[in-house]
Amino acid sequence: MGSPQLNDLNVKPMLNIFRGFQSKARRVFSALDKSLAIIEFDTIGTILAANEPFCELMGYGASEVLCKHHSMFVDGEYAQSDAYKDFWLKLGRGEFDRQEYCRIGKGGKQVWIQASYNPVLNASGKVVAIVKRRVTPRRTI
Repeated sequence: MGSPQLNDLNVKPMLNIFRGFQSKARRVFSALDKSLAIIEFDTIGTILAANEPFCELMGYGASEVLCKHHSMFVDGEYAQSDAYKDFWLKLGRGEFDRQEYCRIGKGGKQVWIQASYNPVLNASGKVVAIVKRRVTPRRTI
């Protein structure tokens, strides 16, 4: 008796488990998306998506930030620095970054956030996006 063939296996239970996991992941993400400030970037810092809590935090509408660069949220001098370039290189290598950041919102207001920037990997382990989420309440100046 050899090993079972694919058509001998009942794959429906496995597919149902997989679909259930996908459904649960979507529900969890939907719940978090309503309360956490989340923004997604490509690997060089271009904004791919920004949820409503993020836009409210920074004072922008989504259409004002989409396809713009992350540097719109930082001081101009920092945006030109080696430290800022290194920050994006680090994320591009798949290393996350978590700390308190000073960001610049609409109208120049300073927004201090405790957040994490998290590289998103594809199935091959290549970084395909960076997701940032705010983890503590803001303070604005």
